[in-house]
Amino acid sequence: MLTNARTPIDAGVSITGALIGTRRLYHFADRNPAIGMRSSAYTHKQAILSQLPKLITINAALKVDLTGQMDFVRVGARSPAGHAFIALPATAKGGKISRITMPRSGPVTTAARLM
Repeated sequence: MLTNARTPIDAGVSITGALIGTRRLYHFADRNPAIGMRSSAYTHKQAILSQLPKLITINAALKVDLTGQMDFVRVGARSPAGHAFIALPATAKGGKISRITMPRSGPVTTAARLM
């Protein structure tokens, strides 16, 4: 049973930014003190997430350039004993387009060095 009793923040509460499901789910979550709805400003905030020990983040990248810059993920690597995984298919459109590109000139969300 998931209790969140040992988390260093929001102890005893499952925090989420969205619920997608049936009326039964919404009825269960409505005014349930064990479920906390928060904005993405909270659920994705690096200062919040990096407090969670052993946090594992798994994200899908859209592209990666030849210098190693990736579209998403950093906080999993900063969590005490945490890990960050990035899943990236090498190609798109049935293998016709490479997702490995020339270095990006615009903004990226994760630099090549995570720590």
